[in-house]
Amino acid sequence: MGLLNWLKSGFRHQPPAPRDTVSFDDQGIRLVGRDGAVGSVDWDDLQAVFIDTTDHGPFVEDVFFVFLANGLEHVVPQEAVGVSEIAERMGKLPGFDHDAFCRAMCCTDNNRFVCWKRENAAANSAE
Repeated sequence: MGLLNWLKSGFRHQPPAPRDTVSFDDQGIRLVGRDGAVGSVDWDDLQAVFIDTTDHGPFVEDVFFVFLANGLEHVVPQEAVGVSEIAERMGKLPGFDHDAFCRAMCCTDNNRFVCWKRENAAANSAE
C-alpha cells in the first residue's frame, strides 16, 4: 500500500464533527448547538447584533455572531452551518452597520463590534 493510500485510509471512516447550526424564518432565528441544545430568538425580541472576535484564530473558531434578546446573549460561531444565510439576513436590518461588520471580519484581536441595535433598546452593559 502506498503512502497516499495509507493516509486516505485513516480518514475514510471518521464521521464529521458535529457543528452548530443557525436558521431563520419570518418568526425569528433558531439556534441548535453541536450538543443538541436548541434556542430561538423572535425578531420582535431582538435588541442588538454584535460580532465578537478573539485573537485565537485561525485554527480555532475566533469570530462569533451574538444576538441579544430579552437580556440574554445567544452566541453562534462563524463556522456554524447557516451563518452565510443569517449574515445576509442581518445585513437587511434597518440601520445595520456594514462597516462594523467588515471591520469585524478583518479583526484578529479581542473585540466586540456593534452591527445593529434596535432603536430605543435598553442600554446593554456588554458593549
